[in-house]
This record gives sequence, C-alpha cells and structure tokens, in this order.
Amino acid sequence: MTPKTITPPATTPIDLADVKTRLSITDALEDTEIPALIQAAVEQAESYTARSFITQTLELAVDRFPVEIELPKGPVQSITSIKYLDSDGNEQTLSAGSYVLDDYSPLPWVLLSAGQSWPSTYDAANAVKIRYVAGFGDAADVPEDIKSALYIAVGHWIKFQSEVESGVGPSRMPRQFYDLLERHRIIKL
Repeated sequence: MTPKTITPPATTPIDLADVKTRLSITDALEDTEIPALIQAAVEQAESYTARSFITQTLELAVDRFPVEIELPKGPVQSITSIKYLDSDGNEQTLSAGSYVLDDYSPLPWVLLSAGQSWPSTYDAANAVKIRYVAGFGDAADVPEDIKSALYIAVGHWIKFQSEVESGVGPSRMPRQFYDLLERHRIIKL
C-alpha cells in the first residue's frame, strides 16, 4: 500500500547552497541542474528507506478496517483524520479517541483504543482513508547520515554525468549511499 501525497514537503533535506559548499562548487553553471539532482536523490533515498524525510501530509486508503493499520513512509508525527464510508455509503470521521498511534515500532501502526471496535464499512474500494503527517520534521531534523547519502548521490551524478549519459562511465550509485541509509531502512517482512 502506497500512500498518496496530499501536501508535499516544502523543502528538501539539503539545498543548492549546501551542495555547492559540500562539493566545493564555485561557479553557477550547474545551478539550474543541481535542484533536480537533489530531488532525484531524495526520491531515491526515500524509496530505498521507505521513509519520508521532510514533513508532509499523506493519505493511505484501504478497502476496510483491518485489525491494525500499518502507516507506510513514516516516521509518523500525527494522525490528522480517519474517514470511512459507513454501511450506507456515507462518509464518516472516526473519533480520535477510538484509535491510537503506535509510533514506537519501526513501522508505525494505528490501533484501536481499549474497548473500541472498528465500524462496519461500505463494500467499496478505498472505503477507509487515513490522513497523517509524516517525516522527521524540517531540514534541520533530518539525520546527518541521510544528508550525507544525498550529497554522495548528487556528487556522483555531477561527477559522472557525461560518462553515464554516454554509457561509458559508472552508472551505479556508490555503495556508501546505501551504507549511510541502511540504519534508516524499513524492511517489511
């Protein structure tokens, strides 16, 4: 299950100035290309780790209430709402006291509060929608090893761009990129 992005992150963990400083780039020739490389690095790193780095609002849709609802692309900061189609097909909002967020697990979960039960839902695709805020916070809150991996990716692409495009240079990401991200990686068993 992949959540839909409702509100994308306002920024990236590293920016043009950071990259130019870290990679000792002094000219402005690559200023128009570097932001796209940063975005590509963030997307690759988020995909590899199955996490969100910068605060964003996501929405997960499921067909019915399971026992527990796994929230991908954490860390999850908060749950905004849980809406569902009742047995008559009308949209309802679940009371916030009916559920709790387990954010101690590597993969956050929504669980029922004690003494509560999930309501019946209409038999339709995406009858339950969980909207939540995910990410470490702003750029300052993103762990340094993640930022270092992003610098490696951008530097690799800048250094080998012409060779990769021509098919003669290294096309694989350096192993250090993955090594730095490994401790943040969520692997679903």
